Amino acid sequence: MVKKTLRATGFITALLMIMISVLPAFGVKVSGKEKSDQEDRARTIRIMAVGDNLYHDKVIKSGMKSDGTIDYTPIYSHIKDYLSEADVRIVNQEVVLTPERSRWKGYPDFASPYEVGDALVDAGFNVVTHATNHCWDNGKKGALYTIKYWETQADVLMTGLYETAHDAQMITVGEYNGVKVAFLNYTYGLNGPDKPADGAYMFKLLDMSIVKKDIERAKKLADVVVVLPHWGKEYKFEVTDDQKEMAYEMAEYGADLIIGCHPHVIEPFEMITTSDERTVPCYYSLGNFVSNMLQPERCVEAMADVKISVKDGKVTVKSAKVRPMVNYINKNYTKYAVYMFEDYTDEIAKTHESAVLTRKYVKKLWKEVFGKKIK
Repeated sequence: MVKKTLRATGFITALLMIMISVLPAFGVKVSGKEKSDQEDRARTIRIMAVGDNLYHDKVIKSGMKSDGTIDYTPIYSHIKDYLSEADVRIVNQEVVLTPERSRWKGYPDFASPYEVGDALVDAGFNVVTHATNHCWDNGKKGALYTIKYWETQADVLMTGLYETAHDAQMITVGEYNGVKVAFLNYTYGLNGPDKPADGAYMFKLLDMSIVKKDIERAKKLADVVVVLPHWGKEYKFEVTDDQKEMAYEMAEYGADLIIGCHPHVIEPFEMITTSDERTVPCYYSLGNFVSNMLQPERCVEAMADVKISVKDGKVTVKSAKVRPMVNYINKNYTKYAVYMFEDYTDEIAKTHESAVLTRKYVKKLWKEVFGKKIK
């Protein structure tokens, strides 16, 4: 997959759009041009998404080797094969990336090494979201470093941070198995000023008037529209009234899939039925993905696993699953890893930093939040 940025105006753009339509998995950022009419056949894609990739100090340190190299790939090694089964693989990169070693730290002003991005790419993630409350922790410089890093990753689409005001008006679109997918990413706010004077255009706040316009534009450019809001109350399993209201509005505006992050714990999943009888899966929160939050409930996480087909312009959700995962932390904070629950054995659980985080605990919490037993 190749990533490009195009200005969707004039004859040249029209020609480029035709060229793009015949290239597999070609990611683009476009605005203002309707997708071309073509004879449709049934095309199906599989989307997987995970929650907050949040590197605290000890997680950062865990990848630093005695020879001076940095490697975080082992953290994701246990889920790499699972991710390979999907066409679209989304991760919420909670914090900015920077080459400045002096900036690498966790709470409260997070920033991580570029090697974190390298590990995500190695794991197979091809869509990265960055509109979070931590995206301005290192100001404009940190945001620009982050953007520059992802520009070096040709097979990855990044959304949520924008280098220019013009870029912020573009819609991020990727193509997978002949299906064009738009990714829209917003944050409720920042850990600081909501609109920094030197870069207010570099991220989008969760303003429903903006969301509505973006969805309407995205529907003209893509077959499937995925909205990725950073929202909700931290550490709360319950969905807020605001989340629910916004989710229903997004679905009515035309969103085909909603995947939320930020609360650092899992929140319920809902299938929303719109007034025009479309079915829209909504994952209110997938919880943490990687972190050093030691509370057992903050180590239980979820993967969204969705199959969507498109035929004659109609989007059909073939399946929408919530799959249990565990953020593993060993007892001396030197090893971090993510496991699918089916691979999280009793033997592994015994070595977790939290003695509470047994398979039985995960099953109990899962049942309380999602109302279903883990098979």
